[in-house]
Amino acid sequence: MELTQTRCAAPNLTGRARTIVCVDTYPLARLGVAEIARRHLDLRLVGEAGTPEEAREVIARTRPAVVVIGDGLPDRGRALAAELRAAQPALGLVLLSHQTDPALVRRARQAGVSGFVSRSAAVPVLVAAIRRAATAPGSFRGYGLPVDPAAERTPALSRREEQVLTLIADGMSNQDIAAALRLGPGTVRTYVTRLRAKLHASDRSQAVLAAGSQLVGTGSQR
Repeated sequence: MELTQTRCAAPNLTGRARTIVCVDTYPLARLGVAEIARRHLDLRLVGEAGTPEEAREVIARTRPAVVVIGDGLPDRGRALAAELRAAQPALGLVLLSHQTDPALVRRARQAGVSGFVSRSAAVPVLVAAIRRAATAPGSFRGYGLPVDPAAERTPALSRREEQVLTLIADGMSNQDIAAALRLGPGTVRTYVTRLRAKLHASDRSQAVLAAGSQLVGTGSQR
């Protein structure tokens, strides 16, 4: 995942940061999630763990909004997710995985995860998945799933639409996007409406997730 250099704010109606615990065997993976949280004002890492046993203690102590579980734990990670979902229905659960095998995705969904994100995803996609898991923990959304040849492909986006969507993923308001791209506020609203229609998204986070593959390697040029 490519990290942008700007610390970004995002709309947060509660006025509180979305708190995160990261569970992964690999310290470097946990460090990556910590750095992503540091660069987004509405996210705050409150704990990390390298094993399910450590995770239970950290989660009980910190009571996070979202737990990000890496696939360094394999089956133990999915078992932990299922345990957490049964005990805490309102807890957001995001699984990070190198693999996108349909059977793995199905087992993750059955375990009760809120979001399934490929390790190859762009940072804005993971950020959007965390935000969505915090607000809709009981519904599943996946990025990086195998493409069904019979399914409709994600519509191609223009360069300007990609720019607007990337800034949305960075948490910028319409007014901030207008200033950054030197567009009128009405023009930005039109782009946002068009993006949601193109991507069949009901909100901004869903739009970012739906277009995840087109955001890979992009970043705001600020």
